[in-house]
Amino acid sequence: AATLGLSTQEAEAAQAFDASYDVVVCGSGCGGLASALFARWQGNSAVILEKAGSIGGTTAKAAFWYWVPDNEAMRKAGIADPKPDFLKYVARLSNPQGYDPTHPRYGFSQWEWDMCSAFYDSASPAAEVLARKGALPHRHVAEVPDYFAELPEDKAPKGRVLVPRDAIPSMADGGLVAVRTMSTKARQEGIPIRTGSPVKGLVNEHGEVTGVRVAGPDGESRVRARRGVV
Repeated sequence: AATLGLSTQEAEAAQAFDASYDVVVCGSGCGGLASALFARWQGNSAVILEKAGSIGGTTAKAAFWYWVPDNEAMRKAGIADPKPDFLKYVARLSNPQGYDPTHPRYGFSQWEWDMCSAFYDSASPAAEVLARKGALPHRHVAEVPDYFAELPEDKAPKGRVLVPRDAIPSMADGGLVAVRTMSTKARQEGIPIRTGSPVKGLVNEHGEVTGVRVAGPDGESRVRARRGVV
């Protein structure tokens, strides 16, 4: 403990973990796979813990096309998707009781506004990075309409839909394709994917989440997350 600059209690806590990564991701669906990949590409070590015996979660069971505002293909096709209109549309759909078109944030709290704004700004760049690195190549399906395309707030009723490039025309197998390409890339990047590893809880030390408790055939283990749990 003296060598590490830790108290005895802190040293004992550090030694209690069975494995250690920068980022621990719970779940191997599209969100989990993408989170682990982006963590790795930013220089972090990562692990994916999946409770089921096979990977993919809900993504593997879904037709899976993804909805990306102001995506690169839209812009190339000349389809406008202005941010103020997008945020107004999302505010009406996600907060119908609080929606107010005259409010500066359309009835959103500041946190909700910032979250939806970040989604608009980041979704297309993220999709392009995934495609460029071979994790999730996609094709643009410009004619698929939004579910609520008839709402006047929706100024881009078509154009936001991307689908995994190798999915069949009906897109029914999109989820399987996405899981296959993203998990293949994750393994190429050295990210372990542990199936049969349900996360049972968080490890909290001095008010900070520092890892997770994982069930397994040989009992419970603990995995440290040096930078965060997703």
